[in-house]
Amino acid sequence: MINTLKMNLLIPLQYDKDNYSKTLEPDINLSKEQIEHLKNSGQYTSSEWFHYCFRHKPLEANFQMAESPLLQDNNYKISRVELDSVVRALTGLHKNETTKYLLKAQSDIEFKFGKIRVLFTKSRIAFLHIEIYSYNLSEKETRLFVNAFSQITNSQPRIEYKRKLSKDEEETVKTNLKDIILTLISLQLYVPLSLFDNRISPYIQICFNGDCDANDKLTFFDSIQSLSKRASAREINDSHLYVGKEPYIYRFAGDRTFCIYGDTLNCIDDDNLRFITDSKNGLIKSATENYTTVYAFLLSLQLLVVKNDIEDEDIEYLINSPSRLSNEDNIREFYDKCLYNNGWHLKESISDLKNRIKIMGDNPIKKWIKRWQNRPEINSNRYFGKKPYVFISYAHNDKDIIYPIIKKLQDNGIRVWYDKRIEAGDEWPEEIGWNIIDCSLFIIMLSESAVLSINVRNELTMASGQTKDLFGVNIEAEVNLSPGMQLQLSNSQKITSLTIDELADSIIATIKNKYQSVCE
Repeated sequence: MINTLKMNLLIPLQYDKDNYSKTLEPDINLSKEQIEHLKNSGQYTSSEWFHYCFRHKPLEANFQMAESPLLQDNNYKISRVELDSVVRALTGLHKNETTKYLLKAQSDIEFKFGKIRVLFTKSRIAFLHIEIYSYNLSEKETRLFVNAFSQITNSQPRIEYKRKLSKDEEETVKTNLKDIILTLISLQLYVPLSLFDNRISPYIQICFNGDCDANDKLTFFDSIQSLSKRASAREINDSHLYVGKEPYIYRFAGDRTFCIYGDTLNCIDDDNLRFITDSKNGLIKSATENYTTVYAFLLSLQLLVVKNDIEDEDIEYLINSPSRLSNEDNIREFYDKCLYNNGWHLKESISDLKNRIKIMGDNPIKKWIKRWQNRPEINSNRYFGKKPYVFISYAHNDKDIIYPIIKKLQDNGIRVWYDKRIEAGDEWPEEIGWNIIDCSLFIIMLSESAVLSINVRNELTMASGQTKDLFGVNIEAEVNLSPGMQLQLSNSQKITSLTIDELADSIIATIKNKYQSVCE
């Protein structure tokens, strides 16, 4: 049984980082009449509205965050604002945090919305932070509850609550979390916010306590972290789990979910039990104030390091980013083991960026970073943008077969990059290499010419080394692969058809079934 469950939902947003200083301006005291005027007139661009309804709430400088750069370093300090009841009501929620809601799922689950905040990092990334509480859940209900909030769509999660109209009359309000989030973003324009990558991608920090009776707790933990629904998610093992100095507190991490579990059965004395179960001053408060803050910062680094449109300022922000974010051993060691090193391999990604600069120098990287800017559209039909795309590897001797297939893919809304028209002055290996690194899917067009092409084999080797999703397409009836190519393609899907149209149709069907992100 899970006695208390608190989810800290983090929705990545983006904003103009030049507006960061606005979030630190002092709050403004306004009369009810002034607030009503601002609300009724929709003057959401004013500083008065922002600093009344989005109050600045600094992070606490407690012992767990003492001397943290997230509190002190002007380059990495996190600013936090908290929504007033006026804005809560405008989003469709009840203005009171004590209001009970029902999650409409397989079985109705009662919960509460706690504080709603926005965390602003000093990069262009911010996070909408929504606190959600529920109590006395079975393990099955816990999985159901977390799963409901792990993917936010037009219809899910569905929420209901009762709102009083008069002393003896009330109404049932039905809404969904996506509408609440989108409305909230639109309710202030003093520091304009938008969804990161134009989509709602929830990351969840869960803090819960109870007496989970699973023989192997890893089984239960795995069922929670797997709700991140990422292809790269793996079973929880020792590299995802951290048990610190207290044997009654477990910390574990997945791709989009990390959890802190207080085991009431293992508490040594009443003080331990009180720390686990006191939702105002114990483990749950510590998780929200400290763990969630560090998690949000590391998440901002992760989102930047994997983006295609990384900016000059992002490079500096990443390579100089602090790794020691808390002086408290449990927080530091948990993140270092489960996210910074093992989970996201963030340390490795930032180190790789540093090595690129060391080997290539700053200018080639900046040149590549700006590769989308001022690109001529004339006579160029390959994709050159910031969204996920397919890299097509082929032998130029096969172009009469390949180009019609590429055109059909493009006509069906699939973003394709191939090396037909590399602009004058571009370095061929660099251009090819970077596009393999940034692609979301690698397709190799197999023929006898492709097998003999050193360039095609090099491209396949790099894609395999980058662990890209890839599959082969036989454009000839029989293709004798080299042993190395057989090895690299041994676990990948292969497509074989008789005609160009059939090949194109098979590729399109596969992409639209498994790789929707590369489609318009």
